Amino acid sequence: MRLLVIGTRWPPETFIARRLAGLARAGFGVVVAATGVKGSTHAPAGVGVIHLPRWNTPVYRRLWDLAGLLFAGLFRAPRGVARISMTAKRISSSFVEFAQWLHRLLPFCGVPADVVHFEWNSAAVELLPLFDLQPCPVVVSCRGSQVHIAPHNPHRRVRITSSTR
Repeated sequence: MRLLVIGTRWPPETFIARRLAGLARAGFGVVVAATGVKGSTHAPAGVGVIHLPRWNTPVYRRLWDLAGLLFAGLFRAPRGVARISMTAKRISSSFVEFAQWLHRLLPFCGVPADVVHFEWNSAAVELLPLFDLQPCPVVVSCRGSQVHIAPHNPHRRVRITSSTR
């Protein structure tokens, strides 16, 4: 069983790190797609880490990251790049938005998973098109202030600008 975990930073919160290590010890293949990865990941045995590049970087860095993501995606799964590109084109209203969706979705191209797990519901909303691109079950954990506080705080409300559904 291969588990792709999305929506955390690296290193993750302690309760998430313990769960990931336990799943890996139990024989699950665990890959974490995380933001904030710097240098060595120090991941427990059996846990892989994929760095998710940030969009809020200088333009030259975004272009460099996007070129690298395209190259890696074409190497791993050319059909996956085509599917992601078609999805990004369909949900985008401008070239910049298209590039931003490619930047968000391409890190998952060719990453094998039997189950995709989003650690936080806000991450699931940000990557909503990924639900249709992954040919496996998707699970979303809903907990903490995102469930109890965010819906009532106008500064933390999630806004969906585009959707695949």
